[in-house]
Amino acid sequence: MSKKFNRMCSLFTMSILTASLVNIPTMQAMENNNIEFSYDYGAYETTETEINTLMDNLGIRDEEVDYNEIVDGYGTGFAPPREEEYELLKNIPFVESIPTMTATQLPSSIDLTTSKYFPPVGNQGSQGSCAAWSAGYYCHTFEQARAHNLDASSGSSDAIMSVAWLYNKVNYGEDKGSWMATNMDVATKIGNASETTMPYNPYDYYSWGEEIAWREAPKYKATGYEQTSVKNIDVIKSWLAEGSLVSIALDAGQYNRAFYDNNVMSNYEYYSGRPNHANTIVGYDDSITDDGEQGAFLIVNSWGDTWGPNNDGTFYMTYDCFKTLAHNVGIRYTGAKYDEYTSPELIATWEFSNPGRRDSNIDVSLSSLNQDATITTGGSYQFPSFMALDITDMKEDFELGESRFELNTGSNAGTISSFNIELYDDFDSNVPTRVSDDAQNVPANSPATVIVDFSY
Repeated sequence: MSKKFNRMCSLFTMSILTASLVNIPTMQAMENNNIEFSYDYGAYETTETEINTLMDNLGIRDEEVDYNEIVDGYGTGFAPPREEEYELLKNIPFVESIPTMTATQLPSSIDLTTSKYFPPVGNQGSQGSCAAWSAGYYCHTFEQARAHNLDASSGSSDAIMSVAWLYNKVNYGEDKGSWMATNMDVATKIGNASETTMPYNPYDYYSWGEEIAWREAPKYKATGYEQTSVKNIDVIKSWLAEGSLVSIALDAGQYNRAFYDNNVMSNYEYYSGRPNHANTIVGYDDSITDDGEQGAFLIVNSWGDTWGPNNDGTFYMTYDCFKTLAHNVGIRYTGAKYDEYTSPELIATWEFSNPGRRDSNIDVSLSSLNQDATITTGGSYQFPSFMALDITDMKEDFELGESRFELNTGSNAGTISSFNIELYDDFDSNVPTRVSDDAQNVPANSPATVIVDFSY
């Protein structure tokens, strides 16, 4: 018996409560369309059945395979999940319905590319980072720009989330592709830097970012992510109406055949096969027709703003075609952890004098609370010399008197030279209100437990 979830949404936040399936009304407003909705979701914890269906459709990643297929001179890079990556889905919601909203209550069309939160269409070049472009550049930028009221449409690198920050942390140090959920997991666990502090370089797939990027990333954490079946057209449409972009995957080798006659990919023109490329749903239009199929999603690619049948980087896919995709789920972020009124308050920082391998475990703990800082898909490259982790969720216990902070590292993590806790009243000032004394038992060679005693 799977766990059931009630979910109440606001413009920037979402909480999920374990319970029997009871629907809670939600309210959303889209500023660019001036639309307001009140509606419900039915969701449950993703089951073994959904995971196994996805695994049957996609298979398990083969480490010997380079999933960055070059199509028409552009990189792709959608890779099937590894076995441990499928495990990520077990604790995320699977949204199955919007039981109190009928299709007639949804607007007949939505185009989120007209929003100031939508960034200019980007170009991944030859790198196999399509999943990070979808999960990071498009979905996460839109979510964070909306939360922080940033104008991403201007192309300002300060308002656009970094592709490299995500992709370089999930690709095992090789440019062979990734999966959207693992990229979203980094944005949820660590946050994301902006393109200003961690710019995209199609030839750099291994850098993990300088101190300025690590200090910025906590501000742009996601609350989590969720999925739904490609057959749940009304759920996808409602997500778009709320103002969420949706990450999907398809076979890019079929673009040319599908667009021979017009700008719509229909079920008649697309043969469901192994997906190799992540794209992003940015809208829909119920009036679009093609090959006898009614209604279509508006989708953006990451091959530049002159690509495709619309000559702007976008195309349409009919709902009937969408239902056949082998990557049989769409994924979106559940929200932004912080917005223009809130920010991180408690940060852990540490430095390596002799950085070790990125596949080593690192976590920060306080009393019984533990926060994982490990990105186990970093491969054998070295950790950066400086890292930071938002531990604001520990602040309540910190205020109640817990003071023993621990940094725990795996056997190959290297030599820890410093470990500090920083308390902030104004994170944007970049000036901590208080900083702990440095850990007394440094330098420490891994495996190590480094301790800071810091009272509120």
